[in-house]
Amino acid sequence: LGSATTVSFGGVSTSDVTILSDGSIQVTVPAGAGSGDVKVVTAGGVATKGGFTFIDDFDVSSSDVTVSPSTAIPASTGDSFASIIVTVRNENDIVMSDVDVTFDVVGVAPGVTLSATNAVTPSGSELRVVTNADGKATARVSSTMTGSVNVLVQLENTDGNLEALETVTVSFTSASINTSASDVTVSPSTLTADGSSTATLTVTLKDAFGNVVTGNTDPVVFTLMRVGTSTTLSATDQGNGTYTAIFTAGTMPAVLTVQTNVGAVVLDATPTLTLIPGAADHFDIVMDDGPLPLGGALPTVRVRLVDAYGNLVATDGAPVTITLTNEAGEPIDLPEGTLTGTSTATLVNGTASFQDLTILEPGTY
Repeated sequence: LGSATTVSFGGVSTSDVTILSDGSIQVTVPAGAGSGDVKVVTAGGVATKGGFTFIDDFDVSSSDVTVSPSTAIPASTGDSFASIIVTVRNENDIVMSDVDVTFDVVGVAPGVTLSATNAVTPSGSELRVVTNADGKATARVSSTMTGSVNVLVQLENTDGNLEALETVTVSFTSASINTSASDVTVSPSTLTADGSSTATLTVTLKDAFGNVVTGNTDPVVFTLMRVGTSTTLSATDQGNGTYTAIFTAGTMPAVLTVQTNVGAVVLDATPTLTLIPGAADHFDIVMDDGPLPLGGALPTVRVRLVDAYGNLVATDGAPVTITLTNEAGEPIDLPEGTLTGTSTATLVNGTASFQDLTILEPGTY
């Protein structure tokens, strides 16, 4: 060996040979060396040693990571994903196969999944993939949550240790509007039917995973419905996935059902808004119009407790006494017994009924 001039590794030669002694030399393995025979050329001939295996190691600065697509990914259980593509090279910029690449989600990231078709570990928040003949290892990252996810990419060297290559960031946005997950609320849910009280209608658009959906461009419309009529309100975009509208009560009690449309899409939630009578304001009397039979039983007289707009106030238990007055509502002197029958009744659901009254004196009352 003392006269060695060149050494080849798997057919790749180098003359970078240092003679240490007659029986020992030091050789720098050339770039591109492959597994196979080692041949030493000396003045006396060629010596060959078979079964040589060349183990190269990667170079972090020559390797790279790309994310595709680079835009935000819609939330999903895996149907939508970003690919993290790692290309491993040695210091001579030659791609390397059979290198273990690990992908780790940094920190706590609920809903995030890493997967790959050729993964050594199947899926989860940590993944190991071996580079192929092109020196590439690819992992897919998906999430059911919105926000940014950091993934640490590491390479396992020939000593079995991990070397950090790069930490990449993948962003996730909400998926499309889901009709059942979106929320519709009415606050308050009960109003006085006084012509001025208001309630706020709010819809929060969400995807199937409960993420708030922003950026909607379709009009949002509330329709408040009751039998025979409806009221439509255009909602105002609050810029954060919520839309609101203000409803002003009318003067008629009702139970209104709220339907919400986002463009042509109808949301599942249908809350109700109840309009109730106001405070008791006065009585009104309900009975047949026209002349009444003198000395005969009157038709049933119903006295109703109503609010300022004539809506029945459903109150029970209060006694109501009926008397005769002139057309101006002023008391008049009448002979005793002019009005006979039961003149006091109890309110039931806001109405007191008088069924046996008789007027014995002619007049206008």
